[in-house]
Amino acid sequence: MVIGVDVREAAPERRAGKGRVVAELVPRLAKQSPGDTWLLFTDRRFDWSGGAEGGAMDLPDNCRWRVVPGRGPLWHRRAAAAANRACDLYFSPLSYLTPRYLKIPTVLFVHDLLAFSRRWGGSLRVRLIERLTLRRALRKAAAVITNSEATATDLRERYRRRVPEITVAPLAADRFKKVPSPAAVRKVRSRHRLPARYILAVGTIEPRKNHARLIEAFESIPASRRRDTALVIAGRWGWRYRPVKNSLARAKRARVPVKIIEGPSDEELAAFYKGATVFAYPSLLEGFGLPVLEAMQLGIPVVTSDIPALHELAGDTAEYANPKDVDSIRAALESLLGSAPRRRKLAASGKRRAAAFDWDRSAKSALTALRQVS
Repeated sequence: MVIGVDVREAAPERRAGKGRVVAELVPRLAKQSPGDTWLLFTDRRFDWSGGAEGGAMDLPDNCRWRVVPGRGPLWHRRAAAAANRACDLYFSPLSYLTPRYLKIPTVLFVHDLLAFSRRWGGSLRVRLIERLTLRRALRKAAAVITNSEATATDLRERYRRRVPEITVAPLAADRFKKVPSPAAVRKVRSRHRLPARYILAVGTIEPRKNHARLIEAFESIPASRRRDTALVIAGRWGWRYRPVKNSLARAKRARVPVKIIEGPSDEELAAFYKGATVFAYPSLLEGFGLPVLEAMQLGIPVVTSDIPALHELAGDTAEYANPKDVDSIRAALESLLGSAPRRRKLAASGKRRAAAFDWDRSAKSALTALRQVS
């Protein structure tokens, strides 16, 4: 069987979110199906492994590149035309537009339903396009893969009878190929002038990640309880970040230690995680929550949001807070900062739980869905 798959965002310099998922899944899908040929549809060829920073495993020999020129809707038309001629099946993990032009069976990967959120789903134009293309893609799809039961439930509730068979393939966390040494942690702390104790938050700075409330919650902890502790936010500036800028300015005036680390390398980020006293992820809306899993994997106690996807991910191994309530976030942070035994307990149980999330297992689940429609 010849299976086509959209891999454009797996390029190392574009590898965030969905691109990381594709970079991890595709080599494993191909490895687990050696009798199949995988055509990798892209707008340009790139180094898949990406060297030390890219971190992805190499492509097996049954992968073939299919470079399709063009951008926007034109690329999708051309890619679909090529897939119709060359493939028996198409896997679409990055876009809902290509399936519109396909005549062969198609399997979608639905990562989340952020497009249906007015406040956190991006610009109105982007949201409307994604909603429209998803509706049409679901009508044509032979099957759907999601990364969580929470997303699968949202899909069924929103589209009811129009949703085809759904397979849940939870993600995994192995971006960091080795645990950072104490020396590496000390080096990063020294370079960025961080105290021995800090709370770490990871993610693009945008409204959905809730950094403004996190800063306010940290600032509201009595000074005696957050003594010698900083808040570190590692991530690139995204969109509608003015509230975060305002919160940072207020914290600076109050001499509350809050640092933004823009775009750290994977090596640096691993050290940031490993050195953290607490990991905080009070996101307002998630399809999965990969940074939480990364923190759990490295044995860092987690404070996160009391929402379905993150409960599904962390179970009873995290401290939960209402992400819309600053006092709730503050109380959860205080609970962990003030109790070393509680931190140790969550760190150990989180690490055990994280071990159950495995990319090979994810690929096996996804491959089962593909096989069912072939």
